[in-house]
Amino acid sequence: MNPPRPAVKAAGLRKSYGKHVVLGGVDLDHPAGTISLLGPNAAGKTNTVRIRTTFIHASSGDMSVAGHGVTHGPRTAIRVAKT
Repeated sequence: MNPPRPAVKAAGLRKSYGKHVVLGGVDLDHPAGTISLLGPNAAGKTNTVRIRTTFIHASSGDMSVAGHGVTHGPRTAIRVAKT
């Protein structure tokens, strides 16, 4: 039996504004039914959520929601997340 695919998955997610790096290679693997994103101030939590919800684009790396890439197909990911 195959393990269930993660609800939210990120690999090497990076975001920078000019020379200012705000995400430096985030890796996530959230199973379905879980919600957690903990870290100290300025750890990149808000930018990670903004990338996941397609409000901003990642500088590099990949992120998917329910198996649909938010870095390459954000409209599909949003539609799946709302169902």
